Amino acid sequence: PEWMKEEAELIRKESNTDVNISRQHYLRWDVSSTPTLLEDAGFIADFSMGFASGSGYRAMTFTPFYYFDLKNNKAGNILFVPFTAIDGAYFVYSKQST
Repeated sequence: PEWMKEEAELIRKESNTDVNISRQHYLRWDVSSTPTLLEDAGFIADFSMGFASGSGYRAMTFTPFYYFDLKNNKAGNILFVPFTAIDGAYFVYSKQST
């Protein structure tokens, strides 16, 4: 948790910008811990909700929604903004050309 806060503060300081949105690598994103870590570090939105190797609705919706912490049975303050596809799903995994 402290590492996430330190990294967030460092990027805010170095960029002289109030960075408050996140996009995590799919291997690093964990539904049980990442949203809480992001919220504690001052983030308000996350754009990580999607699939790396294909298209589709990982959260069964394309509409932004607020995180709900099932473990603690409480609403969170992180807005999830789902995406439907990324270029790597087609160019890397499916070996498709433009």
